[in-house]
Formats: sequence, structure tokens, C-alpha cells
Amino acid sequence: MFFGPATLALVALFCFTGVPPSGAVARSAPAAAPRTVAAGTKLWAPKKVDRSRRTDDSSRIAREEELLLKPRNAPAAAAPPPRPRKKIKMETAAATDDEASGDDDDEDEAPTVSRRHKSSDEDEEDDDDDDEESPSLPSIAPHMLAFGVGTSFTHRRFSYDAPLQGDNGFRLGYALALESYPLLLTGPGWWRNIGIGFRYANEVYGTAGVRDPDDGSLVSYPVTQMRWGVDLRYVIPLGAYVVVVPAVGYGKLTVDLRRPEPLVPSMCTAGISPPCFSDVDSSSLNADVHLRVAFMSALSMSLTAGVSRGLNISRAPGGIAAEVPAVSNGFHVEPGILLMLGNWFALQASFPIVRNSYDFGRPANGNRVYSSATETYFGVVGGVTALVY
Repeated sequence: MFFGPATLALVALFCFTGVPPSGAVARSAPAAAPRTVAAGTKLWAPKKVDRSRRTDDSSRIAREEELLLKPRNAPAAAAPPPRPRKKIKMETAAATDDEASGDDDDEDEAPTVSRRHKSSDEDEEDDDDDDEESPSLPSIAPHMLAFGVGTSFTHRRFSYDAPLQGDNGFRLGYALALESYPLLLTGPGWWRNIGIGFRYANEVYGTAGVRDPDDGSLVSYPVTQMRWGVDLRYVIPLGAYVVVVPAVGYGKLTVDLRRPEPLVPSMCTAGISPPCFSDVDSSSLNADVHLRVAFMSALSMSLTAGVSRGLNISRAPGGIAAEVPAVSNGFHVEPGILLMLGNWFALQASFPIVRNSYDFGRPANGNRVYSSATETYFGVVGGVTALVY
């Protein structure tokens, strides 16, 4: 059977595409379909694309998009000018860590710290306040008035450089003391430290006795001792704990043996009875230095040391200079302690030690029985002191 040209063309198309004509499928054996489908799939697979070329195209497209999105004729953004830092004026204080680091997050206006200079008037006022307020602690600071009353218990020992009768005994009495700085009430100035001092001690209870060589009985006479002095002083504070007070003044010393009939010194030999030793009535010029040290606000210790130069020694009958004129010199030391009881009162105790020496001239007859004599006082004085500021 012959086929026409159209039939041949159709068969050729089916053979090319792998799809048999319906008539051939019905008449032929079953075909291997999976193999024919695989050939067709391979035929229509997509073509391979060069990856490097795709990357170049993507980069080019990204650049073009960036150019399109970028605004035309936009001026370049200028960097903001640096903000000037504010300097902090400080004369004495150092800058803090935050100021030293220069943190730009601080406020625009930095604070200014400066010290206000005092005017000359303010400086003078401060100086006046310093003068008005003493730097010393209350137990040693000067007061407008300090008045003390106490008891005196003193021992006296007197002897010549010859075998004459002397004195050796304890006596009891009273003592007064006063210290005043009245110029503290005035305005500021160096004169505010000028003060006066006064002291008085009188031992009115005491005797002097000698045993009678015949019967051994004790024969005694009363004895009184009196000392007083006044001086001008100036307080010098050396900080809060130390005060020095130099003083210059006048002093008086008397010793009276109440003997009914006084005798001259050369007649008072060692073996006679009743008691017979010379009275004393002398004055002197004194120079002292008071050192006061405070341990705390209410407790202090003091030490007074000084010398004395005799001005006059009485030549009354029975006196130490009744036969020949005499001159005297001496020194004294007095440690003490003070304990304040509040602001107005204080307990005070002192331990005076006084030593005087006497030098005698030559008598008119030339017979010199004695040429010198010495006397020593030591004891304790204690009492209460009232303070007025």
C-alpha cells in the first residue's frame, strides 16, 4: 500500500518528537516509554549560564541603581567645627577626673570656680578675731580675774655659819593668790596680754622651842612667817598647749619670833634657853618666769622659777641685821597643778621652794662672829581658784 507525501511528513514529525501515530501504536508492540521520555527531557533542558558573567551583571546593575538613587548636585557634607572647651578657673583646687578627660558630652556652658579674694578690711577683721580668741586651752589661758584661797603648810630652816641658835620647824597658815588681765576687755592689741599678779602667805600657827639645859623642859615661843609679792606680767601663748609668762615685781619677807626681850644675833648662842634667833624683815626685787603646760582642756601643770635681789633689810633690835648691815640674794622654784571644775572654779596646788642667803659686813669693833646665814622654805599650798572671764 503506498502512502502519500502528507502521510510521510506526519510520520517523520512523530518520529522526531518521539510520539508514534495513533495507528502505529495500536498495531505495534508496547514501546519503551521511559526511554523515549528521557530523550525528550534531555532535549528540552535549559541552557547552562556563565556564573561569572551573571556576577558582573549584578554588580553593574547595583552601581547603576546607586547612581540613580543618589541626589544630583548634592554638596558634600561638611564636618561640624570642633566645639571650643570652656576653661575652669581654679586657683587652689585641682581639676576632677571628668574635667581632665575632656568629655564632649558636658553642658555647653562649663561652670567657673574661683576664690573670692578678701579685702584688706576683711583681713583686718580676721586678725582682730584671732586676737580676741586665745588659742590656748582654758586651763592655761589668761583670764580677766583668777582669785585663789588656800592653806599653806611650810617648813623653815635657818642657820648661821657660826655656832649660834637657828630655827627649824613647820608652820601652818593660809595663802591668797590673784592674777588679772583687765585689758582683755579692751580692743585688739598686744597690750591685752599685760596683767598683774599678787600672792600672799601667812603661817600664823607655829612655835620655836628649846629645851632648858637644867631641867630638860621645853621652852617655846610662837613664830609667824609672812611672804607677799606683787608683779607685772605678760602672757605669751605658744600654741594651744603651752604658755610662757615672764614677770617682774616686788617682794616682802618677815619672820617674827615673839620673844619678850629681843637680843642681837651674837648673843643667841646655841646652848641658851629660851629660844633666841634673829627676826627677818627684808624686801627684794624679783624676776620670774611661769611656764604652763596643758594636758587637756581642764588639766594643766605649771613651773615657776625666779631670782630675787635684796633691796633692804631692817636693822631693828633683834633683827638679822641689828649689828651689821646685810645684803641678801635668793632663788625660788614652784611646781604646781590645776584641775578645772567647770568654767568658773578650779582646784590648784603648788609646792614652793625658796632659798635665801645673807652676807654680813664687818662690825665696828672688828670682832666678826658670823659672816653669812641661809634660810630655806619648802611646803605645799592648796586651795580653790575662782575664774572670771
